[in-house]
Amino acid sequence: KLSTLLQTALSGLDAEIPGITTTKRLQALEDIAQWARLQSNASYLQQKWSSIMLAFERLMLHDRARAIKEAAATSLGIIAGQTRSESSHFLHWAAVQLPSVPSEARGLYLTAIQEAVSHSQPGTILDVLGMMVLPALTKELEHLSDYSLLPQLIRLIAHIAQHYRTLFLPRFQDFVDLLLG
Repeated sequence: KLSTLLQTALSGLDAEIPGITTTKRLQALEDIAQWARLQSNASYLQQKWSSIMLAFERLMLHDRARAIKEAAATSLGIIAGQTRSESSHFLHWAAVQLPSVPSEARGLYLTAIQEAVSHSQPGTILDVLGMMVLPALTKELEHLSDYSLLPQLIRLIAHIAQHYRTLFLPRFQDFVDLLLG
């Protein structure tokens, strides 16, 4: 089922295909996210992680439709969070990629990170949150050139602060200083 849904989502990436509308592609991405939320599918997702990640990154960076890019980021984050062994790897990868992606794609990466953090088992991501994600968010705030990303950054930081208090507390003053200038 996943491969069929993924094929539909990828259809039309490079060129329009008759009968494959943006609406159908969005529905396929939503169905993938719903399918990924079922714990019984976690091992399959883990087996196919590399190809899933490549497909979703391709959608996020190269699709012509903004709605598809956003749905792909959301679905990728959910999938990463649901695959316990991959959630840390994904968050590490996303934190490393964040400064180098084009500015128009940063919001997509933040969406994927937010979903992965929200759908991960807390104990599985503590190290990567502390060593990679929070420092990446600090750098993102320090060098923020697109004010439209600020609300999204604040939501992600607030989520981490609320759910990972002991991890966030040592960095609290740094974030306050950056936000208040």
